[in-house]
Amino acid sequence: MEIRGHPLLQITSRTIFTFGALLFVVLLLWLASGYPPRARQVPDVVGWFTLICLIIQLVLDSAPRLSARQSGPRLDDILSVDEQVREARSSGEVEKRLEITAFCWLLFLLFGLVLMGFLVFIPI
Repeated sequence: MEIRGHPLLQITSRTIFTFGALLFVVLLLWLASGYPPRARQVPDVVGWFTLICLIIQLVLDSAPRLSARQSGPRLDDILSVDEQVREARSSGEVEKRLEITAFCWLLFLLFGLVLMGFLVFIPI
């Protein structure tokens, strides 16, 4: 069934993956229902929040009219960005900047762990 040339339901690999993740979370919630009440609190909180997020994602993946991703950028925007990327890649500055950024993040993580410890720094 289509409305104005757009399908109401679209099944893609992303939709199938989201549905599989949704089934996995439902299975985990069902298994956690057999736990004692105090041991079930964390799986319930994490599981129900994840379930709600996965349902929203499944609706957005399977209903292209609801997803803003389907509108996409205009062709002239893509062409202008593509030319800029080609120019930057030819000079090698993009790769160099990415490598420097990744190295700085790694150093920041290591120094933070050494100075503050895991319990303090990981949430930061």
